[in-house]
Amino acid sequence: MPISKRKLKNGAMAYQATERTPLFPTVSKTFGNKKEAREWFAAIHGQRRRGLNYDPRQNSSMTLGEGIQKYAAVRTPKKNGARQELSLAKRWLSHPLAARPIGEILPFEFDEHVTARLAGGISASTVLKELSFLSQVYNFVRRKLRMFAVINPITDVDKPCAASPRTRRLTKDEEAKLLEFFEEYGNRYLAAAFVFAI
Repeated sequence: MPISKRKLKNGAMAYQATERTPLFPTVSKTFGNKKEAREWFAAIHGQRRRGLNYDPRQNSSMTLGEGIQKYAAVRTPKKNGARQELSLAKRWLSHPLAARPIGEILPFEFDEHVTARLAGGISASTVLKELSFLSQVYNFVRRKLRMFAVINPITDVDKPCAASPRTRRLTKDEEAKLLEFFEEYGNRYLAAAFVFAI
């Protein structure tokens, strides 16, 4: 029970309120009446649930790799692209940063990752997917695991610019040649599908 009744040395009765929230240090306080004890407990518990009261030790209580594993176990299976996301998770788990405390990794360290990936010939769109996945992991750790001391560093990482979308369109000459090809080989169904797509 969060409120317990105690008898003091002078014989007076007191009420001790104890707040125990996972990932937070246990705190308690003694009051002269039960109403004050309940009010104090409700205030502390509410602050912790909303992330207004947190323990800085949360920053080093979990590694990035552990955060990724928890996210991949809870969130990834519910997604349509679960297979691709698991691949991203495995890629990050093999990264040296995965062994570091999740709340102690700074944005510039992820900037270095971006620079190295681009220099290695990895496309900007792939790097953006990697960063997006990691951002989701950080948000999951903060909101669902209630580790409010952990700040998402990906928001301050310089994101690479993705390649411009394709603007290439089929020319009239190319369209005529394709139709001619379909007619020559007698595939009227494919020709009809082609015309419909156009």
